Amino acid sequence: MPNDSENHAGQLVLAGNKVDVTVGADLSLAIADKAGQRIWQTSTEPGPTMLIGPRGWSDRPDFTLRLHEAGQRSVTDHREGHYCGFKIGLSDNPSTDVQLELILALDADADELLVQVGQTAGQDRVRQVEHLYCLQKPVSEGGYLVVPHGSGYLVSADCPDSLDDRGIVGGAFSMPLFGMVKDGHAIYQIVQSFWDAYAVVRHVPGEASTIDLTWLSSLGSLRYRRRCVVRFAEQATYLDMARAYRQYLQDRNELVTLDEKARDNPNINRYINGVEFRWHTQEEGRHEHVLNDIRTLQSHQMQVNFFFPKWTGITDSGW
Repeated sequence: MPNDSENHAGQLVLAGNKVDVTVGADLSLAIADKAGQRIWQTSTEPGPTMLIGPRGWSDRPDFTLRLHEAGQRSVTDHREGHYCGFKIGLSDNPSTDVQLELILALDADADELLVQVGQTAGQDRVRQVEHLYCLQKPVSEGGYLVVPHGSGYLVSADCPDSLDDRGIVGGAFSMPLFGMVKDGHAIYQIVQSFWDAYAVVRHVPGEASTIDLTWLSSLGSLRYRRRCVVRFAEQATYLDMARAYRQYLQDRNELVTLDEKARDNPNINRYINGVEFRWHTQEEGRHEHVLNDIRTLQSHQMQVNFFFPKWTGITDSGW
């Protein structure tokens, strides 16, 4: 088996440098250190599922199946560059001829897991694959969430406010990078095929923080294979995640610097050289105070850039 992995009791094990990844019979993931101490666990309720659309003009409505409920499961070795792991074929599903292929492979040196899913056969269509995967962390374990919304947010485990942030990666979320940090450990995922990826980031005070990924349809079906990578690291922060993502783009020749963007859009230099100013609370009676702040910045020859005006009636008045 790859990476000196074992296959027993319906489980598959991928051995990495500092972690081992166990794939359960229900296709959930458990990540443990070399001493066997569990660090991370994906959600098992409801676990990975797929939404099936009946073939043609059938009157049957779309329906959902759990991936692990497939009547037939085949497991073969999978090797791709530095990745080594398993190709899991799922077929003989109840009420459908859909065949699905799930790839779970580990770059052992980097402790980076490749997750890929795609339909390989069947006249019925896979509309979407949900909760592949849902990463979760009890708030009792401390740490924080890394949420790529706007300029980015860190949501601490002790945050008293609820969060339910959701949408298309690349649309509602500004980067295809999501992460969690706790007690010296970090987990983060980079979504490769992200325009049809739907993410839900939740924080429930006193309970748990989760990052849940769903692959949406393209023209009504899973028309191409969807993939992301999940990395496991020690003593990593959100800054380390950002650096790793930049390196990831460089390795794929996908990094576009601000200098390169400015050659196509010179206005970028204006914003780089200015100060972003936003006033989002709109407290009653504070308008003149805010105007004085702006005038003070400008009196020091500082360019003021307004971030999406959230002040009713704001105009270009020569501030």
